[in-house]
Amino acid sequence: MSKRPVLFDSDPGVDDFFAWMLLQGADQFELKAVTTVPGNATLDVVTRNALGIARLFHTPDSVRIAAGSPRHMLRPLELCDVHGPTGLGTLELEGDKDRLDKKHAWDVLYEEAVKAQGQLEIVAVGPLTNLGIAFFKYPELPGMIKQITVMGGSTGIGNMTPFGEANIAHDPHAASIVFSCGVPVTMVGLNVIAPCRMTKEQMEELMPDDLNPEVRRVCLNLAEFRRGIPLCDAITVASLLDEEFAEFQELGVDIETRSPISEGMTVVDMMKSKQFFADEDAPNKVRVAMSTNPQRYFALFREMFRHYCH
Repeated sequence: MSKRPVLFDSDPGVDDFFAWMLLQGADQFELKAVTTVPGNATLDVVTRNALGIARLFHTPDSVRIAAGSPRHMLRPLELCDVHGPTGLGTLELEGDKDRLDKKHAWDVLYEEAVKAQGQLEIVAVGPLTNLGIAFFKYPELPGMIKQITVMGGSTGIGNMTPFGEANIAHDPHAASIVFSCGVPVTMVGLNVIAPCRMTKEQMEELMPDDLNPEVRRVCLNLAEFRRGIPLCDAITVASLLDEEFAEFQELGVDIETRSPISEGMTVVDMMKSKQFFADEDAPNKVRVAMSTNPQRYFALFREMFRHYCH
């Protein structure tokens, strides 16, 4: 069976680290590129983290790593402060600076979409700035993407504001472009992450004895720093790897970009109103995660660690 080509758009912090780890270790995917965007830290920091993670995971040289926009499309740059001073807690991972692609993230995205001939999938676990710019620059691009899976949004409350989840609220205008571009979108939001908490002790129990020692050390360091807070981005990748891990509903979703109170909110049409479902071609119909299975999530981590052994 041929592998599914995937581009990972990320702001490498703690949960991005484990999302990348899952995605690279998955037999059904072929990682084509990693593109970076500010969110958990500045662009320079998250790009440095990406290069360090690539070294640690022995990510093949064929996987392109490209930096994206240093700022959001319209809103001022805001950063999360929960990922520590380096974006990876207090860890600094050294990578090969010469590996960084000379092209911008959105241009790499377009080139990989052309190569994949309509089969490229995008996993986006940071602010959606790079995707917004790509769709703006290349109007034909939506017809070249198979699907987009987003870690972001919520059917309920936010975490950056009372209504806005951070990845969407950082750049709601980019999110609006992505959610309305016509590409099938899957949204894994804050409403489904709580059951999948994983402590350092639980993670250690899943690790095989012959796990690469440096990988073990870094994973446990990050798990200790995270203190059981769900790894949102890893949960999102898990929804791609195991069809029975999450349950979904197709719902109308719109992004609030105008209200000073609720800017960045994912307005989810739980009523399935005619505004979004008047006809088959109604815009912004999104596959929204409604629940997750922690047992299957832990099983995916156990299997993942086997890919990083001696």
